[in-house]
Amino acid sequence: MVALRVLTAIAWLWMLWVIVATSLESNLFVEWQNLSAIPWMRATLWDFYLTMSLVVLWMWRHEPGWASRLCWTLAFLLLGSLGTLFYFWLHLMRLPKHTSLKDVF
Repeated sequence: MVALRVLTAIAWLWMLWVIVATSLESNLFVEWQNLSAIPWMRATLWDFYLTMSLVVLWMWRHEPGWASRLCWTLAFLLLGSLGTLFYFWLHLMRLPKHTSLKDVF
């Protein structure tokens, strides 16, 4: 469990680094016209948002309140992997220390 928590935190930090470094090198809003013309970019967006819709449905099933559901939905859709990894990490941190991986998955 500790290894999974650490791995998730490292993945989040890596994604944050990649996003910040890329943002400093290239402005998405300036590049959007060029990027949107690339078929793989469109495929990636469809892939992400269709997959994210399933993650959101799963989260809505497990989150108790409407406010929390709406906030996490926005985090997932606007922050992408950063929001999703953070959600997963928070849930891992709330589990008892000796929870098995079988119980997590």
